[in-house]
Amino acid sequence: MPVIKGLLDDLWQKKVLSTEDKDSVMENQTSKVDRARCLIDMVMGKGERASQMMVDSMKVRDMELCISLGLIPSPLPGMEVSSVQNWSSKLIPSPDILKTEILKHIDDIYPVMAPDARTSPALLITNVHFDNMPLRKGAEKDEQNMENLLTSLGYTVVKYRDLSGVQMDEAIEKFSQDACLPEADSVFVVIMSHGQRGAVLGVRHSGDGEADTLPVDNIYKHLDSARCPGLLNKPKVIIIQACRGALDGSVSVPDGPGSVWNEATCVQVDGSLQPQPEDTEEHIEDDGFRREIKEMLGWLEYRDLLENLERKVKVVSMARKEKWDCRGSRVPLVRKGSERGSRGPKGAKGAGVPQKRSAFSVGISPSKSFPPSGFPIRFDKVFYNEESHYNSTSHSFTCIHSGVYVFSYHITVRNRPLRAALVVNGSRRVRTRDSLYGQDIDQASTLLLLQLVAGDQVWLETMRDWNGAYASSEDDSIFSGFLLYSDEA
Repeated sequence: MPVIKGLLDDLWQKKVLSTEDKDSVMENQTSKVDRARCLIDMVMGKGERASQMMVDSMKVRDMELCISLGLIPSPLPGMEVSSVQNWSSKLIPSPDILKTEILKHIDDIYPVMAPDARTSPALLITNVHFDNMPLRKGAEKDEQNMENLLTSLGYTVVKYRDLSGVQMDEAIEKFSQDACLPEADSVFVVIMSHGQRGAVLGVRHSGDGEADTLPVDNIYKHLDSARCPGLLNKPKVIIIQACRGALDGSVSVPDGPGSVWNEATCVQVDGSLQPQPEDTEEHIEDDGFRREIKEMLGWLEYRDLLENLERKVKVVSMARKEKWDCRGSRVPLVRKGSERGSRGPKGAKGAGVPQKRSAFSVGISPSKSFPPSGFPIRFDKVFYNEESHYNSTSHSFTCIHSGVYVFSYHITVRNRPLRAALVVNGSRRVRTRDSLYGQDIDQASTLLLLQLVAGDQVWLETMRDWNGAYASSEDDSIFSGFLLYSDEA
């Protein structure tokens, strides 16, 4: 957000944008991505000179970014800057100067396990052939390159091809339950397919008919700490390549559970956008400048998040097998204060702390309607009383575990009025009244929290002959309670 505001101020001072233009970007758009897109469209509509002025402002505001993009020659010795990107599917070692910079943040790097005790699983899902959508040309090559990369990093790759949304969900769930995850120090999940907002498309998806999708949130649900405890406090790297056809070739991915668009910090990952039939060579060429600006803006907005992820997820051979000192020399990987030994045998599962349980829910049968006043109402219909803390003879609840309890009652009232009281050890703590006469039916209800100690007794009674508590085959009067939390350790 500060970068977009800074660019707006620069372009307003240079009279490229008006005050109305600035307000339109900031007030009419709700997300960072939408504001960036609106700014790009607005500047491009004002011509080549305005676009160049925007690029110049970006160079001034973040020289480091421009160096990394090759817009400014790198001042670092030993690192060449080339205007042509030479891509390779092989793992290329990083220069020593980069390792030195990374090791300044050594405390943020996840610890890795010893090679003889470590497993490194990776899940790779690639959808190529679709029932109702275009073939993803070149997807097989992407799959092979990704498998080679993961294998070179020491990961054991589990591959799937051409899955529906349900099958992708099942594959991720199965992966999250893999028995080798407790011995893993990190995992990769890579999904390549067509996509739409907040979801990856399955092979049976049809835009006009059947929706076959995998919601992005499902990935995090399967891999969270509750459902996948074997990955607790371990890096989970999730890569999604999901182009959206004629749209902008990207999918927004949340850095954690929650709403994709409103609640979670998002990283925009550009996919390999396949040209549509209506695209022309001229259109693709003219769009190059737009894509370049969008990539730069995306990096500016999320650079801190990406750099933090890069520091913490060191799964390359340098972090797995060795670390480097400030002079670039290899030194053995050791724990603080002592040499790291081999992993010991897994211990037995602990007994755990038994949970204190106390709950009941009872009702009255039709024959017990209109109970006598001044006595415990005879709730003789039992819905739940597994701990037997409700006494069906005395019609009262006895506290076994000191703590805070929740009590509620819902009484059907008919023919006559009702005065009801919740009684604790003979003292009426809560009173309820319903002044109903005739054949109408009403309900009286209350919910409250009470602090009880072991031995306390709680019951419900009617007062002053206002005993209109009623039950039938179609109506119930219910009394319930349960332990919210115990005072006992």
